[in-house]
Amino acid sequence: MTGWATIRLVAHRELRERFRSRVFRGSTIVGALIVALIIVLPNLNSDKPESYDVGLVGVTDPVIAAAVANSGPAIGADVIRVHEISDVARARADIRTGVLDIALVNGRSIIIKNPLDSDRIDARYRLVAAVSEASRLQSALTDAGLTSEQAAKALSAPPLAVEALGRPKADTGDQLTNFIGVIAIFIFFQQYGSWILVGVAEEKSSRIAEVLLAAVRPRQLVAGKILGIGLVGLAQALVVAITAIIASRVVGADVLKGTEGLAALQAVGWFALGFSFYGWAYAAAGSLVARQSDAQAAGFPISIPIFVGYFATVSSLSSTEPSSLVRVLAFLPPTAPLCMPTLIAAGRVEAWQVALVVVTSIVASIFMARLAAAVYSSAILRTGKRIKWIEAIRAA
Repeated sequence: MTGWATIRLVAHRELRERFRSRVFRGSTIVGALIVALIIVLPNLNSDKPESYDVGLVGVTDPVIAAAVANSGPAIGADVIRVHEISDVARARADIRTGVLDIALVNGRSIIIKNPLDSDRIDARYRLVAAVSEASRLQSALTDAGLTSEQAAKALSAPPLAVEALGRPKADTGDQLTNFIGVIAIFIFFQQYGSWILVGVAEEKSSRIAEVLLAAVRPRQLVAGKILGIGLVGLAQALVVAITAIIASRVVGADVLKGTEGLAALQAVGWFALGFSFYGWAYAAAGSLVARQSDAQAAGFPISIPIFVGYFATVSSLSSTEPSSLVRVLAFLPPTAPLCMPTLIAAGRVEAWQVALVVVTSIVASIFMARLAAAVYSSAILRTGKRIKWIEAIRAA
């Protein structure tokens, strides 16, 4: 049997065991539900309607009517429907019953149902401001002696050119997608790294590894285990990502629209890239222990850069600019999968820099694979006491 065939056989064994596990199925369902709730809940109580109905009482100027009807994009509404109302009494009645949202009377006053709160600038507040501005400017120009055509021409002047000295701010959808992705990557690193760590330690302490190594080479055994568990993690990450995409489509959320959908798939790629590094490291750590109960202590040094990258990224998400620490950690292979997505979402990194980090991460993963395989080979059959990292590396 060839080396690759042996690795595939071991990986298939891991896939079969993990997919049958209740822990895997339960964590997949819980993870997908949590992501779906994060996307769905903020949209359940949204008070921004898709359309507004505006009544016009005694408004004879077609320019004002057109300006009101075209004010939708300025306030974030899909449609502004304009209705000709015969008198003020009818307009008041329609507003009370909810047929109309607001009414413009003679181009001089506006009727609304509830008073506006200046501390809460919502879509209704912006609608009143837009209708008031359109009518006020048109009426002022007409009062100054201009005809309706002249006033319309004056108001249709092209906007001024705007020169931006800095980069655009990060999109809110990108930031939220990045936040979800970082949390998912962190959880998956911890969960699947622990599976490899405990799995290797269990095989060593129970002497199962000795039986397996009678037919399989050490490098093939550990490579198959990492590949199998990595594919399980990738499958779970894809399930969560697909759930997020479906949830965002169903509720019409801003998350995962346009570039945010690509960001979700990028998060899966960063997980795969990071796991190829940490999977080997956790396997080497598991081979160092004599008892399964010592596995977590052996794996603690490996989890340190994961925690550092995670907390640096999370603390930086609330600010408009990524911190200097995140900018540095984003270019280091152990922390890049957690920090680089933040720079990408904020638009603070060039494409060639992302490519450089990907290449260096792949090189670092290859180096870690060679080192971890050597450590695993020299330590997996050594029993009696826990082996120190320095001792294992020297022996390798």
